[in-house]
Amino acid sequence: MTIGFEVYSDKEIDRALVSRYWAQDEEGKFVEKVSELLPFEGIKNISQLVSYINEISKAWDERFQCSRCEEYQVIRSRSDYLSSKGIVCRSCIQKEKEDNEERRRKEVERLNEKLDEITEKNSSLRLNYTNLKDDEVLLLLALSKSINPRLTSSTFKLSNSTGIAPADTLFFIKKLYDCGVLTHYPPHALEGAYILEDESISFYLSRVAFMLVPDVSLGRGEALFEMLRMREHKQLSRILQLWLDYAVSDCMAYLFSECSLHGLETDAEDDLKIKSILRTALETWSIAQLWSVIWKVVRDAASLSTRVYYSKAKAAATLPGKIKRYLEQQVKEGTTLKSWERPNHQPAGTLGDIFYEYFGIDEQTLGLEVMEMFSESNEEEAEWFEESVSHIMERALFLGLGARFLIDFAEHIRSGKSVVEALASLVESYPELDDAT
Repeated sequence: MTIGFEVYSDKEIDRALVSRYWAQDEEGKFVEKVSELLPFEGIKNISQLVSYINEISKAWDERFQCSRCEEYQVIRSRSDYLSSKGIVCRSCIQKEKEDNEERRRKEVERLNEKLDEITEKNSSLRLNYTNLKDDEVLLLLALSKSINPRLTSSTFKLSNSTGIAPADTLFFIKKLYDCGVLTHYPPHALEGAYILEDESISFYLSRVAFMLVPDVSLGRGEALFEMLRMREHKQLSRILQLWLDYAVSDCMAYLFSECSLHGLETDAEDDLKIKSILRTALETWSIAQLWSVIWKVVRDAASLSTRVYYSKAKAAATLPGKIKRYLEQQVKEGTTLKSWERPNHQPAGTLGDIFYEYFGIDEQTLGLEVMEMFSESNEEEAEWFEESVSHIMERALFLGLGARFLIDFAEHIRSGKSVVEALASLVESYPELDDAT
């Protein structure tokens, strides 16, 4: 017999019941059916009988010892015995479960303590927005248009800001996070946003709640964005790189849409290759022209996927090479690429709106024209102006004239004056700024 048991009852009838219930023959089979033990002292069904047996006794499986506590595995019924696997006993499993729950409770408690510290720290952050780069300012203005008025009054999540560009929302939001314009606010984050690892916090940008960091002087209100909107943008090389980032996202959004129509899906590695090819091509051609290229090569790949020796995955993997070879062919032949109209399902995004508003460029603008507009020679001519504006603004803030200066500056611009004329008028109106010139 491989079942041991102990009876707590002094009644002989109880002892006999337990012995009969667990009795086995030489082959290890149970001698009597449970139904043959009924009725018993008013008990008429099997579940009640097994429950009573467990009240008056304890049984264990002598075939297996727990690998942790080395005790025999406790069994509460014949089905327990038949399904017994050994290894770890139920008591140890339950203890492990309780220990894990306690550990998780402590981890959550520690995580919450850390998050409280982060919340307090991030809530006190301040940033001097006059030190931002031009591309960062333009991107922030685009974000403001995308989620207005949420940016200045509350927190937002990545899913709220998809209107900033046709694709790669995380890439653009991360740029603002990395430059200190945005921080994260734990109390408003999605569940599972934060992880505690070796007493340090890691988090998923796609799940946190973002918050605009206030300016050191203007806070996060309308005065701040009025200042940013009136800023003269002269860091042309940085603006060019932002345009290329945006233009690539516009092309990739079209690529993903066309691939979806034909059941094709590119992998992450091929996406990087395609982005690199498109970024170079955008120095020559317009976004709309590259849409026509994408339209053609995706259909070519879709046609390949129907052949016996091709699959959807293999066909999609040909896209980087197809785009590159097609563009090279157009260069050799001197062919003018067709220009597609913007698809109704793919808006330009607020960053696209900002580029059109400030520089008059959009998906139809040739890459050569963009490169000329943001060339280094134009940037060098503007350096003296950028430096003067920076000094004047710093002087105004130092003298406590920041708000008045910005309001008057806005009035001059609304009256039709150029930025240079507006600044000259302000210097005349505020003699204190003479040292800045």
